[in-house]
Amino acid sequence: MRTSVIILAPGLLTAVYATGGDRKHFPLHYKHPACDYVCSGNEPPLGCQNVTAHHCACGPFEYNGCYNDPHGGILLTERMSGRRFDEENRQESCAQTCYRWEYFAISDEICQCGDYLHKWATKVDAVQCRIPCAGSFTQFCAPLGLSMVYRK
Repeated sequence: MRTSVIILAPGLLTAVYATGGDRKHFPLHYKHPACDYVCSGNEPPLGCQNVTAHHCACGPFEYNGCYNDPHGGILLTERMSGRRFDEENRQESCAQTCYRWEYFAISDEICQCGDYLHKWATKVDAVQCRIPCAGSFTQFCAPLGLSMVYRK
């Protein structure tokens, strides 16, 4: 496995790469005490480019449950990302995108960020959200109409 970390100035993380090998046998663990985010390896640049390490508070998020999301926007906020992951829709990617918010939710190929759940959000049986993610078949994502919700 080849790992590259490029730092331009103290505290400025430009990119982290992990290539070769596999996650199970060669995990990459980069953890900054102010960030609490652990990279799992074999990933493209982690989205922390040009972000100071003390702002990389992309975790820890905890699984909050599987929710009914008939309107496709379970998180109530003015700052919803609505980012679509065409090739990967992993929890790590969504957590990085949503590090500034209290919640993130994954539904099909959509990552939502927000500070509150809508009033109409209701929990459903967690087994309904156990659909393999588009870019990472080892992780689960919710199908359309449902959202897996994580909270800080």
